[in-house]
Amino acid sequence: MAEGYRRTIRAQFIQIRRWAWGSSDIPFVAYKGFLTKSNMPKWDLSLKLFRLVEGHLSWATAPLILMFSAFIPILFNPEDIAANQLPNIVSSVLRVGTVGILITLFLSLLTLPPKPDRYKRHRTFFMIIQWVYLPITSIVFSAFAALNAQSRLFWGRGKYLDKFDVTEKAVKN
Repeated sequence: MAEGYRRTIRAQFIQIRRWAWGSSDIPFVAYKGFLTKSNMPKWDLSLKLFRLVEGHLSWATAPLILMFSAFIPILFNPEDIAANQLPNIVSSVLRVGTVGILITLFLSLLTLPPKPDRYKRHRTFFMIIQWVYLPITSIVFSAFAALNAQSRLFWGRGKYLDKFDVTEKAVKN
């Protein structure tokens, strides 16, 4: 938490971007594992490297693919039956995901400790609203921050994270 809501959001974006900068470890792991002498079994190294690559790529792209990919086939081939059915299929998958979010919301509310007397009922409402915004925030904070970091790495030319941004902290009384 920073001083003010906007600064908190900005600090959160920078924090996630810094975490996503970890994709710069992929060439290091590949070089040290495959091109230098190592006692680590190559199959184990390959699995760990794959997990590292997949984690960073899906972090940046999965929310965007889930959001936009169902409509791409219709743009290129509007006469295809499968292309016209894909949005309906994706809608069903997203509906199941929404049910999963609602179940997680319900379980998280059940496992909360009792609310202190000084907190009013509207705080529970705001806790529920943050779950409603989960799909939006996962795209804005997670995907865009990871894409920002990875595009800086890819294009280079002075766009590296040149300093370590320490996350601002504030105490709320």
